[in-house]
Amino acid sequence: MTVYPGPTRTASTRRDSLDNSREARRMSPEALAAAVVRVVQRRERAIVSGVGNRLFAVIWRWFPALGEWDMKKTLWEKLRA
Repeated sequence: MTVYPGPTRTASTRRDSLDNSREARRMSPEALAAAVVRVVQRRERAIVSGVGNRLFAVIWRWFPALGEWDMKKTLWEKLRA
């Protein structure tokens, strides 16, 4: 199984993130663990948590160049700040 958790509210994320302004919107570790347990029980192959993360996964699958452009733009702007 593969887990794509997206932004998770952890100490390491808080420490390493370039922008913590939306920390309250990040998934709690407990919610992520519960989601993983559900997926394991269903014997599914992957979990992508959150609507935004699922949308981004679809974009990457069908339009990889667009997904790559968005990721570069997002990270580049944060690194330049």
